[in-house]
Amino acid sequence: MNMRLRLMAFCAGAAMYHPLAVAVVADPTLVTLRDLHVDVENKGEFTRGETVADRMGSNERNLLHGEHYEIEGYDALPLNARVCVASDSERFVGMFISRIKGKVKRPGEYHAWAQCTASRAPQSASRA
Repeated sequence: MNMRLRLMAFCAGAAMYHPLAVAVVADPTLVTLRDLHVDVENKGEFTRGETVADRMGSNERNLLHGEHYEIEGYDALPLNARVCVASDSERFVGMFISRIKGKVKRPGEYHAWAQCTASRAPQSASRA
């Protein structure tokens, strides 16, 4: 099996980042969040313009000793972002599809256009 087919088998489906973000506003229990230090790597050393999350919470202080580097210590990094590290994909997809189909409504929930239409409906002409 070539590399592309293996990758496609591993990543079945499509990433739905924006719909998941909107769903999290409605139901924050869909995801697990973790406070991390996030930075944009823009020097081109490791990536190119990519956001990089530091899961360790510290930065190594490496000093050159002869022909190799040694870790001299660690610098704590400030936590500056809440990052989604896991999601309940089955529950999210179920919620997403039911909303797209318009089949799930909570008591008292209605479309904004319904309220707008009702407020503009002509009043009955029955006057005494």
